[in-house]
Order: sequence, then structure tokens, then C-alpha cells
Amino acid sequence: MNNRIFVFKVIMAHIRSYNPVVSHYQRHNAPNRMYLPRTLTSIDMYEEFKALNTDEEQTCCLSTYQSVVREMGISFKDRSKY
Repeated sequence: MNNRIFVFKVIMAHIRSYNPVVSHYQRHNAPNRMYLPRTLTSIDMYEEFKALNTDEEQTCCLSTYQSVVREMGISFKDRSKY
């Protein structure tokens, strides 16, 4: 498997571990958009990703991690607005 695809899948699995949810307010207008709490940031997530994946084969830069977050349709929102 191509290393880039492997790293992409590892990043996606890490992001999914935060259990993003679909907002019941947004299902009709944005059914593919998922949300994580605003208290969490992609930088926090990336720092944890780096700590968990110390193998050189599974590393990436912050901008790559953030682009995967965007491609997955993840946004950060207040819990009360879910």
C-alpha cells in the first residue's frame, strides 16, 4: 500500500476516535458535516496524533492533518448547538 494512503487512513482513524457527531439541526442542510466540541482544536488533536504515532512511517505535518480534518467534513462547534 502506498505510504501516503496508509498515513491518510491512520489520520482518519485517529480523527474518528474523537467520535464526531452529526448535528440534528444541520442534517437537512449539511448531512455530511460532522462536529467536534469547540474546546478541542485540530492542533490539540495533531499533538496527540504525533505522540501516539512516533514511527517515521506514520508521521505527517500539521497542515496535512488539518486538510484531512477538512476533507472529512469536520467542524468544531459548541456542544449546546448539536
